Amino acid sequence: MKAFIILILPLATTLPYLAVAILMNDIMASLEIGYSLAGLSMTVMLFISGICMFAGSKVQGKIGIINTIVLAIWMTFLGSAICFIANNFIVFFIGRIISGIGFGLISVSLIPYISAWFKGNMRTYMITANLITNSIASIISLSIANPLKMLIGTWQGVFGVYSIFIVGVALLWMFFGKSNEELENAKKLYNTEKSNQESPLRKALKIKQYRLLMISGIFIMSAITAVTTFMPTFLINEKGFSLNFSVMAANINNATFILGALAGGVLLARSGKRKIIFQIGIICMMIGGLLLAYTGTYALVVIAVSMVGFGFMLRIPAQTTIMMETIEPLDPIILGGATAMISGTGQIISLAVPPLFSILSSTIGMSGAMQMFFWLLIISVIASFMISETGMKK
Repeated sequence: MKAFIILILPLATTLPYLAVAILMNDIMASLEIGYSLAGLSMTVMLFISGICMFAGSKVQGKIGIINTIVLAIWMTFLGSAICFIANNFIVFFIGRIISGIGFGLISVSLIPYISAWFKGNMRTYMITANLITNSIASIISLSIANPLKMLIGTWQGVFGVYSIFIVGVALLWMFFGKSNEELENAKKLYNTEKSNQESPLRKALKIKQYRLLMISGIFIMSAITAVTTFMPTFLINEKGFSLNFSVMAANINNATFILGALAGGVLLARSGKRKIIFQIGIICMMIGGLLLAYTGTYALVVIAVSMVGFGFMLRIPAQTTIMMETIEPLDPIILGGATAMISGTGQIISLAVPPLFSILSSTIGMSGAMQMFFWLLIISVIASFMISETGMKK
């Protein structure tokens, strides 16, 4: 049951997050907003998530990782429920902000929870399984949003259905989410010594390895946000593809997330290497994104989105393992601070992606804007070469 509740959790956050990507035109028409505000309503979840990831390590220390996860799921439910009743942009935006709080607290808590319960290769496999379920959740979200809207009649109804599902996930975690000695000791240490020690985030910031991962993550997150938010619209409006093909391309992108995560986990366990897998993932993602921006044929679009999805996920098992192996002995609370620093910073900065993408699109076109975000991954590649290998050196 422990593994099941871990693996079902991504669905609770991904369903409301990605719904906007498919329902964007309906939301724009209903709320009378443009692309910038519609895109902002999607990325605000990442922005708020990033902020809450920074606060999350303190919340974990005070109430424990399990209670933080349960609180986060209920916040995600509340945000989706508000979107369900939204009849104007302000109410809808408030719902997205609240969902972002839950998203952030879950994001900063899940890896420390896995690290405390699973050891050795089992930890690697569990990280990989979690990434795969994230990808499956993305495919489900992109696939069912429009059919649900057609069935129910409104885009708000889709968020109503999602809210019911999230309640079920919250109850599962309340009944079956368990702590262990490592998690309890980390909580006790934080609460008994917090007046005499640095915050987990400050400790993480002092470690060069984490700073390099943060720099790399900023540009990776910006690029993937541009694709996730605008790819269906980009393919329809800029490249002239149909809605059905654009949705299929988005699903192919998410399907290759699964292959990338699986390949990353297997290569990690068998080779003992981390750095080279991390580097290959970034380079693959960069080439795929540039190909997507330049190409205009069905076959090349499929290849491009496959490379973006595969590369994005290939690097994550390696990155997560590097984070865990950088600190010895492993401290779940400090790992939470490192997760906030590395993932949260990129998510906060991603709020600027929709307006920046819109500004660039109006001057150099959507293809030019897409190129810009993926050329910047050169910085991530450079940072990856400065990261130290934490796995087998030979």
